[in-house]
Amino acid sequence: MSGNGNGIATAGDVRQAYQKAREFEPSEVVKLPKLGKNFLLRRPTFLWFATRGHMPTTLASKFGERSGEKSPLTVGDLRALGEWWFSVVSEVVVQPKVSLSPGPEEISVDEIDIEDVKFIYDWAYGIHVNAANENGEVQTETKSLSEFR
Repeated sequence: MSGNGNGIATAGDVRQAYQKAREFEPSEVVKLPKLGKNFLLRRPTFLWFATRGHMPTTLASKFGERSGEKSPLTVGDLRALGEWWFSVVSEVVVQPKVSLSPGPEEISVDEIDIEDVKFIYDWAYGIHVNAANENGEVQTETKSLSEFR
């Protein structure tokens, strides 16, 4: 690590090491249902899930109210929801790379159809898995919720 002249790692050093380590974790080719094209996806690490892999509690409470009446979402709620969706998608999608300021070989999360964004989110949480069919072709299957109980 380069440090900042005093031998202490910088935030950039740590991010670079994290990205390099992630390159060696298994990734899978997954066909997005709406687009019908393959993306290269990689499930987040356990630590990522522990620190960022859940909907912010302020939003979860608004979506999960039992009274049947949902609280209206504020501008702040929508921003938090967008940041959360982006954090999941940008962590999971390896290729094409997702960026807030996409370059020529990158895409913006808002260019991905919402159905595919939901699919990517579910895939990250293990709801969808790849499996080979009898012909050896890889297909994505949806796990039954009963498997999680």
